[in-house]
Amino acid sequence: MVDYATEEEQVEALKRWWRENGTSIIAGAALGILALVGWRGWTWHQETQALEASRLYEQVTAQLQGGDREALVSGAEQLREDYASTAYAPLAALAAARAAVDAGELDAAAEWLRWAMENAGDTKTGYLARGRLARVEAANGQIDAGLALLDVDASSAWAGLYGEIRGDLLTGQGDREAAAEAYQAALDAEVPPPDPEAVQRKLNEVQGAGAHRGGDGEEAS
Repeated sequence: MVDYATEEEQVEALKRWWRENGTSIIAGAALGILALVGWRGWTWHQETQALEASRLYEQVTAQLQGGDREALVSGAEQLREDYASTAYAPLAALAAARAAVDAGELDAAAEWLRWAMENAGDTKTGYLARGRLARVEAANGQIDAGLALLDVDASSAWAGLYGEIRGDLLTGQGDREAAAEAYQAALDAEVPPPDPEAVQRKLNEVQGAGAHRGGDGEEAS
C-alpha cells in the first residue's frame, strides 16, 4: 500500500478514487437491492400460488368423494389453467380422469391422464398417470397404444406395477404366454406390484388356460 505523506493527500486520494468508482458502486448496490426485492417478491408469489392451488385441490378431492363431478372438473380445469406449475394440478388431473372413467368417458379420461403425465414429468404422479393412461387406452380398444406407454425407462420402483398392467393388456390381447412372462416379471421385480397375491392369481389363470388349451390340442390330434 502506498504511504501518503499527509492527511490531505489521503483525503484527495479518496476523493479521486470515489470519483472514479463511486458511480459503479452505487449502481451495483442498487442492482443488488433490486435483485433482493425481486427474489423476495417471486418467493412470495410462488408461496401464494402454492397455497391457492392447495386450497383448490382440497376442493377437488372433496368433490371426488362427494360425487359432484361438475364441481370437480371445474376445479381441476382451474388448476390446469392457472396453476399448472404446481404439483397440485397434475394430481387434480388424476382425480378428473378417475371421475371420467367412472362416467364411462374414456376419451376425456385419456386427455386428463396425458396432460398429467406430460406436466408432472418423471415423478411419482407422472409415472402413475402413465400407468393409468395405458389401462384407459386398452379399455378404449387401443391395446397397442397402451403397451407402448409402458415401454419406458422408468425407475425400478415401477417395474412391478407396470409389469402387472402389461400382463393385463396382453391377456386382453389374447397373448397368454407373453402375459405370463409379464406377470412373472412383475412378481420378480425389486419393488413388487401393489397386490402380489392378485398378480399371482392372474399368472396362475393364464398358465392354466394355456395348459388347458394345449391339452385340448393333444386330444384333438
